Amino acid sequence: SGTLQALLESQQVVDLVGEHHLTGHMADYPLIIVPEWDFLEPQFKDELAAYAKNGGSLLLIGPGTVAMFQTELDVALVGERQSVKDGRLVYGGDSAAISGQMQSPKLGPKCRAFGRLHASDEADSPPQPAASISEFGRGKIAAVYFEFGRGYVDARTELARRFLNDLAHELFPDPMVQVKGAHDVDVVINRLDGKLMVNLVNTAGPHRTEPILDSIPSVGPLDVTIRHAVKPAKVMLEPAGISLPFEHRDGRIHLTVPCVDIHEVLVVDTP
Repeated sequence: SGTLQALLESQQVVDLVGEHHLTGHMADYPLIIVPEWDFLEPQFKDELAAYAKNGGSLLLIGPGTVAMFQTELDVALVGERQSVKDGRLVYGGDSAAISGQMQSPKLGPKCRAFGRLHASDEADSPPQPAASISEFGRGKIAAVYFEFGRGYVDARTELARRFLNDLAHELFPDPMVQVKGAHDVDVVINRLDGKLMVNLVNTAGPHRTEPILDSIPSVGPLDVTIRHAVKPAKVMLEPAGISLPFEHRDGRIHLTVPCVDIHEVLVVDTP
């Protein structure tokens, strides 16, 4: 739940799927994230490894998940898992509190560290990598050495969200849609009658603490970039039926959505 929420708040387009959905279809996804599992069926685990080896990108979150892929990651987990209450995540010159399980890795020559962790906020607490990224065959595998999702449910810090989003960007640097301007908007892509549709869903408001909301504040303006090789005939904002001005350069559509009250849809109409 925490991992999913952090990705959605970074305007990542996410499908929530189970093993039976992925088996035999992994190549359809540019990035697969396995969050905080302690067990996977050996055949499914081997298929995930083969997916990465053949050019896919795999992100493993939590020491339990990482333990199943130590060989592929070129890491060795050291000692026992620790349960920390006052740990620190350090990334990009900032730090934030974390809690939950973590485990120290010994990185092999194929790995590069990403961020760092401290088991406590004391000055002499030794650092360890918060995550690592490894080349594996024609693909990449990244690992997060602490329970990101559980901690994010308890404390949704901007640093933790940025850490995970930047790590996902390392594995999937060119998404079809990028949205900037508000964290309180979910992005969903689909196609209808051959037209690309970008759904923008307003999630602002105290949904976690209030069972009923009398009103939801608008979000925006939003800067939207859509990877689209062909210049479209027009881009419509539905359901209002407004044709939005846009620029098309370097194989991308650039436009601004003035605001999103509840749910708006960008419909890309190609010639």
